[in-house]
Amino acid sequence: TVAVAAAIIAGGRGERLGGTAKGLLRVGNRSIIERQLDVLRPLFSRILLVANELAAYEDFGLPTVGDRGTPGRGPLAGLDAALAALLPTERAVVCVGADMPFVVQPLLMALRDRAPDADALVPRVAGRPEPLLA
Repeated sequence: TVAVAAAIIAGGRGERLGGTAKGLLRVGNRSIIERQLDVLRPLFSRILLVANELAAYEDFGLPTVGDRGTPGRGPLAGLDAALAALLPTERAVVCVGADMPFVVQPLLMALRDRAPDADALVPRVAGRPEPLLA
């Protein structure tokens, strides 16, 4: 079995949200991150959090990594950081954007289990790739 990690890509300062970290926004009575962890924990033995503002997420007790290189490179820098943080025993990472409160286990399982030798698996929504759920 190929070991696969999960990474929540939480991004930067949330400037468009008045400085609120996207993953901390509440949907119903829970933060997006809490909702995601409920879905991710049964499926992945290791879950990382990738963010530039790591202090905002420290209460979740997740291993955290920041973007590598120059700040402000956008979501691809988060994907790069998630890949760079893989352990030697892990061969892939399923990435989820921190602004996705409704991720479901069947989709995550399909990403985790399908084509382990592929360079990337990226779902298409309305014909467009969704790289922050890949």
